[in-house]
Order: sequence, then C-alpha cells, then structure tokens
Amino acid sequence: MNFFNVNFMDIPGAKPVNLLFFFVITIALFNLRNAKEVPPRVTAALTILGGVFIVSIFRSLAHLPLFNQIWIHEMNAMKYLLSYAVRPLMYFISMIMILKFVRDQRHFEEVIRMVIVSLIFLSAVLLYLYIFQVPDKTDLLSVRDFYYLILRRHGNDLANFYIMAIPLILSRLFLRKDIAALIALGVCLPVIGILCSRTAYATLFFSIIYYSYLTKRTKYLPIIMGLVLVLFAGVAYQGIQERAMKGFESKDYEEILAGRFDGIWMPLVQEYTADHAKLMFGQGRFAIMASDSYRKGFLHVEHPHNMYLEQLIDSGLLGAGLIFFVFIKMLMEVFRRLKNIEDPIQRDYQMAIWVGLLSFFISGFVGRSLYPQIQNTYFWIFFGLAYANIALKRRDDRSRKSLKQKAAG
Repeated sequence: MNFFNVNFMDIPGAKPVNLLFFFVITIALFNLRNAKEVPPRVTAALTILGGVFIVSIFRSLAHLPLFNQIWIHEMNAMKYLLSYAVRPLMYFISMIMILKFVRDQRHFEEVIRMVIVSLIFLSAVLLYLYIFQVPDKTDLLSVRDFYYLILRRHGNDLANFYIMAIPLILSRLFLRKDIAALIALGVCLPVIGILCSRTAYATLFFSIIYYSYLTKRTKYLPIIMGLVLVLFAGVAYQGIQERAMKGFESKDYEEILAGRFDGIWMPLVQEYTADHAKLMFGQGRFAIMASDSYRKGFLHVEHPHNMYLEQLIDSGLLGAGLIFFVFIKMLMEVFRRLKNIEDPIQRDYQMAIWVGLLSFFISGFVGRSLYPQIQNTYFWIFFGLAYANIALKRRDDRSRKSLKQKAAG
C-alpha cells in the first residue's frame, strides 16, 4: 500500500494520484473544443467557495510554526501551500470536469458507473485487509487502527465514500439491473459494518429509507433491509451492535457523541464567542490547532469533528456565512428540480444524488469537512452530477420546444 505514498523516480510531489490528476487535466485541455460552458450561477458559486477556502489557507500561514511543532513532518510555506491550497484542486475540479464534459445521458451514466466501480475496488482492498491481514477481526476499533496504519486514513474518513453512495448504487441496480451495482452493494455493506462508524450506520438506514420513499419503492424495503442485516451485520454482529448502541443504554449524551460536545465543541464555542474578532473572521485553516483551547491542553484533537464548526472557526461568521449560503442555494436548486425532471431515469438518479448529498450534510454535524479532500471526493462529484442532470433536462426541454415550433410552423 506504500505505493500510493511513494514519489515516482523520487521526484518531489510525483505521487501516483498527483500524476493521474495531471494526466486527466492534460486530456481535458486537448478536448477543450468539445467542452460545454459552465452555467454562470455555478461558476459564481464555485468562485465564492474557492475564494473563501484559499483565503483561509493563506491566513493560516501565520500559524505554520505552531503546526510544525504538532505534525510529524515539518513543512515550509511552499510545501504547505502545495499540499493544502493546490492539491485540493484535484478533488474540487472534479465537479467542473463533469459540468464541462458530460454532454448526454451516456456520459452521465458513465460517470455513475465509474463511481460504482471505484467503490468496488476500495471495498475489495478493505475486505482483503480485513480477511487476510487483520489479526483480531472481532475488535472493530483495532480494525480501524489497522486501516489507518496501512492506508493512512481514519475509519470515519473511509466511511465518507460510503455515506453518499448507497442510494446511487440502489438507483443503478433498479434502473439498469447492473451487475456492477449488485457487486458494489454486496461488498459495500460489509465494509460499512467493519469501518465501525456510527455515522455511517445511521446514514445508511436513513438514505435507504428516504430513497425508497422518494422513488415509491417502499415495497422493496423489507428485502433491502434484510440484505443489509445479512451483509452488514453478518461480518461482526457483536462489535457492530456494541458500537451502534454505545451510550444509548446509559442515556449519556457525551458517550453517544463520543465526547465531542463537552470535550471539543463547547470549549471552542466558548472561546470564539468571547472574542469578537475570532468569531467574525476566524483564524484560518486548521484553526483548532491555533486555538487557545488546544494550546492550553483542553483539546487533544486536531479536527473539531463537526464540519460546520470547523468552517466557523476557520473562516469566521463572514466566510462561513458565505459558504453556508452558497451550499444552501445549491442544495435548494437540486431539490427543486427533483419533480421537474420528466424523464423517469434521470429523475431516479437525481433523487439518489439528492439523498446522497443530504446524507453527507447530515453527517457533517459529527465529522466530515467542506474543504476539498480525497475523502470527500464524491461530494464534489455528486454536485457535478446533479447540475449535469439539470443541464440535460434543460437540453431536453429546448429540444421538445424546438420540435413543437417546427410542427406548428
């Protein structure tokens, strides 16, 4: 697995993911003549988001000496900017690529198919490690530690890929009877159980129920839930049950929230509400590590475990307010279009995408991040798919209108 973290020919920054990104960008540049225009409202939204993110990164440069005392590997200013301002473009730009190059239904479904195939490969790797490498398969917390040791990704980060994808897999399975979607469902459900993420457990059931309701497929719910229980809980039932129910028997909200409320959120809220400058403008990216609460030893984590609080302490009320406003507008547009899409296939996909996006935003109350990262790549892809689907609908409307005008003429 170290292959993914090794620079090609020892060239700095030449990791496989980076090289693949530049390869894709090169192909895109050669095909610019075939690209579509990104809708102005989307361009404006992405400009605002990118601008706030970049400003937050540059403002955090003042805290780089402090970060270097905390992180294992020291960074100079250039390496820091490349890692946290430039590299995230790889994930952010996926939305733009979809909007510019998805021209018809075939392209749209090809992107969906690639999302599903990528999940199959990720799940295959995680299952292989679990079956053949993990020594104690019943201790799910040690399984998460093992994944971090090998993949350098926390279990909650890996769960991000699954939080959004299950409705899309179901949609593909119902619409196309796709064997890849069936395989994906079969390997994703056990992996969700193994990852020991209560947020993933909750959003799994929420997304299945909500998607079934939107698409009027509630009659299939008993079958789907039965499959979930067999594949999801069959891997390590005892460990999953203990993890899912932790804190509910004792009715201890701190245990339910894994110590986040009193241990992380309240110290940060109290600190920032007491300082109006911090509250209005934030302290830049990774503000939690520059906070007084962290430096005085009240906090022992480097992430607020709440993507809304993270944005607030990083960008302040001004920056976070802009970001929240943009995302609310984008979500509202996706939701409004659900019933306006007449094509049943496009509408079903759009409903699955909507449920996936909503699941991500709900899960953000106890984790995740709005900053473009490898673990939220699907977040940007899903928004790209949602707006691409809206564009396809508008194209179909124009075609029908043109045909009617010709017929009338």
